Amino acid sequence: MHIETKLVYTEEIVRAAAFASWRVLVNNRIIAALVILSVSLIVQIQDDDRSWLVGALGVILFIATAICGFGYLRSVRGSLARLRKMKIPEALLQADDTWLSASSELGAIRIPWSAIGEIKQYPKFWLLILSKTSHLTVPLANLSAENQEFVLKQVRLAGGVINA
Repeated sequence: MHIETKLVYTEEIVRAAAFASWRVLVNNRIIAALVILSVSLIVQIQDDDRSWLVGALGVILFIATAICGFGYLRSVRGSLARLRKMKIPEALLQADDTWLSASSELGAIRIPWSAIGEIKQYPKFWLLILSKTSHLTVPLANLSAENQEFVLKQVRLAGGVINA
């Protein structure tokens, strides 16, 4: 089977995908660690503890939160900048039994199905996770149900994980 479809990117999709990809990096364990640090800091302050440990916890919490926040801003700004750079915010998605490709005026990628480690499914788009820091956003508006099933099947066959 061979599929070919036009992917249309909108600011809404790009913002949501940037947040979703940021959440891949800043997972629940990191958020839990920040919450634990915050609670520890609050308990220490309420106990009138003014030791160096309280200062260290505060600095660590501030730096960790800042890194997470700046990472999100970088993700959103970079994604929106690429979207705005496109005269026509579209890409051509093509696939067959051995590979998937996407091309736009900004560049192209052609990968075997085995390069997709995971698909994270969202209502309006999918994130095809290639590595911890690399992904492909696939808007679903123009991707038929049959083509969606084909992509999911090929990723499963190649050993990838599908997460709804």
